[in-house]
Amino acid sequence: MRVTLDEWCKLEGYSFARLGALIGVSEETARRYCLPETDAHARFPDRCTLRVIYQKTEGKVTPNDFVGVGPSATPAPDGE
Repeated sequence: MRVTLDEWCKLEGYSFARLGALIGVSEETARRYCLPETDAHARFPDRCTLRVIYQKTEGKVTPNDFVGVGPSATPAPDGE
């Protein structure tokens, strides 16, 4: 099962502080990684952090989950 980082945190009971410690970023950066990409305050993890997130979530959160493409993404409506 693949999920967004925010969904994974909720499922696993992780706070933003705990997530940040797990992946090596600040609490605020972890919070911003969990925001929807349409939010003006959202941040996109760099390549190294994406790899760490993938490893620490045992593959449940993938780089594709941050950009809404690939096998774990919800299909786009027709015409997009």
